[in-house]
Amino acid sequence: MVTSKDVAKAANVSHMTVSRAFQANSSIKKDTREKVLAAAKKLNYIPNYNAKSLVMNRNFSIGLFF
Repeated sequence: MVTSKDVAKAANVSHMTVSRAFQANSSIKKDTREKVLAAAKKLNYIPNYNAKSLVMNRNFSIGLFF
């Protein structure tokens, strides 16, 4: 499984820059964002929403009760 730190290493940037590149409204240079997104695509990076929910203390699941 590819992590954001792997993408950062491939793009030669910090992992915080990778995080900012994935956010739509962040203040990051266009060429840096393109470099990060190209590295993510090359590595077939898929965001891990379970890890994100642990960090944010939010759950993105819907429960159904019958």
